[in-house]
Amino acid sequence: MRIAWISHEAFLGGAQLSFLEAARGMVDRGHTIHAILPGREELAGPLEQAGVTVSVHRYTWWVVVSGPWRAPRYRVRRLARNLIAARDLARFFRDWRPDVVVSNTLAVPSGAFGARLARVPHAWYVHELFGKENDLYFDLGVPLSLALMDRLSARLVACSRAVRDQLLCRIPASKIRVVYYAVEVPPQAPTPQRDDGVLRLVMASRLAPAKRQEDAILALGMLAKRGVNARLELVGRERPDYGQFLRNLARERDVLDRVDFRPFTDNPHGCVAASDVALMCSRGEGFGRVTVEAMKVGRPVVGADSGGTAELIRDGWNGLLYRRGDAADLAAKLEGLWRDRALLQSMGRNAQEWSRETFNLDRYAPGLLEALAECVS
Repeated sequence: MRIAWISHEAFLGGAQLSFLEAARGMVDRGHTIHAILPGREELAGPLEQAGVTVSVHRYTWWVVVSGPWRAPRYRVRRLARNLIAARDLARFFRDWRPDVVVSNTLAVPSGAFGARLARVPHAWYVHELFGKENDLYFDLGVPLSLALMDRLSARLVACSRAVRDQLLCRIPASKIRVVYYAVEVPPQAPTPQRDDGVLRLVMASRLAPAKRQEDAILALGMLAKRGVNARLELVGRERPDYGQFLRNLARERDVLDRVDFRPFTDNPHGCVAASDVALMCSRGEGFGRVTVEAMKVGRPVVGADSGGTAELIRDGWNGLLYRRGDAADLAAKLEGLWRDRALLQSMGRNAQEWSRETFNLDRYAPGLLEALAECVS
């Protein structure tokens, strides 16, 4: 199969890493992939090393975070740019002749419009929750946008049941397939068990309001008052205003000396392996790749009971769920793990065994290929 695959970003985020894993699995199975990126940045090199041809095209999003960019004049400009990009992509599709076009996000519509103009089947691979959950809003509104996604696609692939369930508000279930990622994690050196009375917490995620790192800092303050010796490591790119907000909050709660802010790294697994517990505080993850990454290095995850996180954590078995936005409940769950190291370690073992069996290329690549084959047929 010849597959044209469109990414909304050229940086190594969760959706892009899933694309890279899919590309490796499909190329190894004899399929040809041409990646279309908005730039070369971090993703182009690894894709080319995997045997994927890469080209750069200019297009833009049709979703936006809350703020001034939602103003009508900006929406019109984005629509115009996407229509121009659709024409250019259609020309490319006619020349390259893919069997199917995949848009690796709901954020970019140009590939779907271009595929329709070139009369090539299209699949939408959806990784995101939209609306308040992720601060993502469609320029054209939800009803019209989902109607277009339905009309322009032979199949929609969802990365989780949570994403599928949100799409079901406008798109028939018969058109949607759920395919879990592989989530490849490089081998980590074994971390010796510690019994020094410190609970080491880590949250590896972009620092932004939708990720709610504030829950972790508030819980840390509560733990300190109860005599629980805990430290928190925040790893990821910062939205500057939110990063400053978090530092101010930690200072107010008198725990700034217990919080380490680390810059983004494309290999945060060492930080996670050096921790005791990973946190996932987001309002609503479409999947929660970092949750599975933490499990694969043998760390239980304490996460908000929402979105894909609630789908991945089996409460009390491979991690714990707390009420979304409730820092007091998060603190209570963490204090329980601090007092019961045996439970913490058993959940880590369960998490590692389950994640390795569930999220791998032997399941991921065939699941995607089956959905794409349905598009072609």
